[in-house]
Amino acid sequence: MFQIFWRWMVLCVAVFVAAHLSFLGITYAHWTDVLVAALVLSVVNAFVRPLLLLITLPLVVFSLGLFVLVINALLLYFVGSVVEGFHVPGFWSALGGSIIISLVSMLLGANFKTKTVRREPPRNPPPGNGPVIDI
Repeated sequence: MFQIFWRWMVLCVAVFVAAHLSFLGITYAHWTDVLVAALVLSVVNAFVRPLLLLITLPLVVFSLGLFVLVINALLLYFVGSVVEGFHVPGFWSALGGSIIISLVSMLLGANFKTKTVRREPPRNPPPGNGPVIDI
C-alpha cells in the first residue's frame, strides 16, 4: 500500500513541476487539481497505456521506442481534457509535459526500490532422513 502511495506522490510532484514550467502552458486552477490529475494519470497509465502499447507495438519497434513519447503525450492530453481545472493546451505542450514528468519521476523514483523476498537455499536433510538411492 505504501508503494502505491509513494508512486502517486512522485507523480504528483512531477505533474506539479511540469505545470510550473511556463513555456509548456500546462495550467491548473487549484493544487487539488494537480492531485486529481496525477491520480487519473496513474490509473490511465496502469490500465490504458499497456493496451495502447500492445496495439501500437509495430510503430514502437519501428521508431525504436520514440512512439512511446507520443503515447505518453496523448495520455497526458487526455487527462487534461478529462480533469476539470487541469488544462493542457495542445499536443506539443503535452509532449513536453510528458517528457518533464518522465524525467522528474525517474529522478525522484531512483531511490525507490521494491522489496524482494529473499529465499533461503534448500537445506540438506539430516543424515539418515533423506531419500534412499540404490545403485
